[in-house]
Amino acid sequence: MKGQKETIYAFVFIILSKIFTYIMLLILANFFIKEVYGQASFLMSIFSIIMFFTLLGIPNITVPWIIKKKDTHSVFYFLLIFNTLLTLIGLLLSIKQPLFFPLTIMLPFLLIRGFARTFLKVQYKYHISQLFEALYPLFAIFFILLFKNYQTTGILFSYSLSYILNSIFMFFLVKTEIINLFRKFSLNFSTIKSYLKKGLIVSSISLSFLFLGWIDSTILGFLSTYQNVAKYNIAGPLSNIIAIIPSSLSFFLLTKSSELKDSKNILNLTLRISFFFSFLIAILLNSLIFLITKIFFPQYIGIELYFMILSIGLIFYSIYSLIYTNLTAQLKPELAFLPILSAALLNIILDILLIPYYGLIGITIATSLSHLLALTLLSFKTKIPRRFILIIPLLFLIPLSFYLNYYGLLLIPLAIFLMLILKLILKQDIKTIFTTLKSVFQQ
Repeated sequence: MKGQKETIYAFVFIILSKIFTYIMLLILANFFIKEVYGQASFLMSIFSIIMFFTLLGIPNITVPWIIKKKDTHSVFYFLLIFNTLLTLIGLLLSIKQPLFFPLTIMLPFLLIRGFARTFLKVQYKYHISQLFEALYPLFAIFFILLFKNYQTTGILFSYSLSYILNSIFMFFLVKTEIINLFRKFSLNFSTIKSYLKKGLIVSSISLSFLFLGWIDSTILGFLSTYQNVAKYNIAGPLSNIIAIIPSSLSFFLLTKSSELKDSKNILNLTLRISFFFSFLIAILLNSLIFLITKIFFPQYIGIELYFMILSIGLIFYSIYSLIYTNLTAQLKPELAFLPILSAALLNIILDILLIPYYGLIGITIATSLSHLLALTLLSFKTKIPRRFILIIPLLFLIPLSFYLNYYGLLLIPLAIFLMLILKLILKQDIKTIFTTLKSVFQQ
């Protein structure tokens, strides 16, 4: 099936990206005091919110938009004008708050980067896109070392210049397609209105995902200390290793499902594979998390429990994020709007209630419960197979592996056996995985 091998490549490049990201985290954790890193993370989390509304659904909604041969030129020019206005506003604000400047200059480049990623995904070249995504933290490492004496400003400029350099490289991968967008000026307001309905929903859902991730840093910054923000921004990325699997599969699912009228079978296959591998990775990491923090993050020893709680939430994410991807591919993101928005609102409420009394324990519990709500509501909304409810009792293996420490690795064979018995993974699925891997290594 077209796109399967590319998914494997994308998975490898995501791992590479994670390696570079954790090297970057090591540098940030050891070269900057917690208050400085926490302030930079706080400002980046705010910028991330603005960025998602600037891009208005790119590339998630633009991939099926192009595949289904809708008017892309009108959408492009509308977003270009909108992006230019936001950039000008950001530059004016930078006069009074200079820390906004390195973030503002990213905006025009992020728009081009978004369309570059779109065209690569449409062409089933999302693995190439992911390769360049992996280079972003590598660029950031270089700039962080270069600007380390400039504290928060140095970190922000490092992020900014890395994104700009990454965007330039990605532009040259699909420069013909992007230049063609410029050649035909169009502003069909009917098309723009139709896109805005979808794009705003996707951006709102993306923002809701941020409430289940990055925006926690913003709330934590207001209600707690920058030290806790720094700790959360180590525990969070570490736990996000589990999200490698659904992230890899989402590339394939978004493009493939956009081409199909009935995507039920391909969705169920990706859901089974996503849960299978995400669950095994969660057990593996929780068994080794004390060793990982001791070796790589000695200043952050004590975040292990937060990691474990977050990893449970990411198992829920490994399923519902793909349900959302499938709905977006079918240009039906509105079906996911209320479930994910409800989860985000729950997260905000629980953050506000729990952070003042329980600190990081409160925010991690809030995040995982919100992930569970999103999965529950989307499952009922889309009527996915009821056997996925069986993941709930299996999740007790994750805290068990955490408390067993190294001996938790012995739970992996048991987990595989239980998933086969409960048909959360099928023998045919495993055969498909090995066949795809074999075809990759035989090249």
